[in-house]
Order: sequence, then C-alpha cells, then structure tokens
Amino acid sequence: MTIIEEIRANKLVYLHLNAVPEEYFGETSEMIAALRDNTSIESIQFDKDFIGCVFGRERGELLNQVAKLPNLKEVFLGDADLKVDAIATLLKNAKGLKNISLHRLVMQGIEKDFEGLAEILHQHDSLKGFRIEDCVASNENVDIAKMMKVNAEKTCNPEPVHSKESAIAA
Repeated sequence: MTIIEEIRANKLVYLHLNAVPEEYFGETSEMIAALRDNTSIESIQFDKDFIGCVFGRERGELLNQVAKLPNLKEVFLGDADLKVDAIATLLKNAKGLKNISLHRLVMQGIEKDFEGLAEILHQHDSLKGFRIEDCVASNENVDIAKMMKVNAEKTCNPEPVHSKESAIAA
C-alpha cells in the first residue's frame, strides 16, 4: 500500500516524509487530495529532502491542507525555505494544534510577516509547545527576536502526540 493509499484509508496517525516527493507521489495535488478526506493523522513531520523539494507555491497549498486535518495536534517542519505567511496560515487554520517545531528553515518574508506570525503564535488558543531552532530570515533586515520571545514563552518539552512504536515513517 502506498503512502497516498494509507492516507486515504485513514491508516496513519503519524506521517513523516523526508525523501523527495517523487518517492511518494507524482504530483503534489495527489497528496493534497489524499489529505482532504483524512481524519486519522495527528502528527506530521516534513523535513530533509521532502518539503524543500515541493515546488514553491505548492508548499503553501500543502501546508494549507495540512492545517485542515481535523485531528492534527503536532507539526514539525524542517530543512527548507518557507514563506512566513504559509506558516502563519497553517497556525491560523489548525485550531487544535498543540505543538509546532520549526527547524533549519530559511523563513521568507518581510518584517510585517514575522510580526504577524509572532502574534498568531502568541494568541493561538490550543498551542502548548513552540520550538524554533536554527532558523534564519531570508531578509537580513528582519530580526526574528519577537519569535524567539514567543519561543521562550511557549517552549516546553511536551510529550509527542504520536507514539514512535506505531509511527509509520516513509
């Protein structure tokens, strides 16, 4: 059974994708469509070659669909260039999200985008854990100090939502 079939069949609680997208599907639209009807996924981890190799605009579309997962509690994004507004949209729409981790990202946006993300992080009702590590702004005139302040306020060592023993990593 392919990852797409497992997502469609609601067989996954934890989805970890770290290889190039072509290892999992032909078009990003296939992944987005599979996620559209999923009710089982609670935790998503996109890192290494995966999210960085999803074409630019499609990254935002994919994260937007991830945010709509009804049982989503945890997101880990790493090793890519991501638009700050795509991360903000993810947070705005993922109402039940408990933890988000951003690791080794080049965050693209202007100062206003970063301030908006910091505000969303600070005001998010269900968010208990936020971690940002080794991330930089693509615009050298942007200081991510406000986000680091939110990081200090919300950082905790929450237990992962998924169980590693039952995790299906691809």
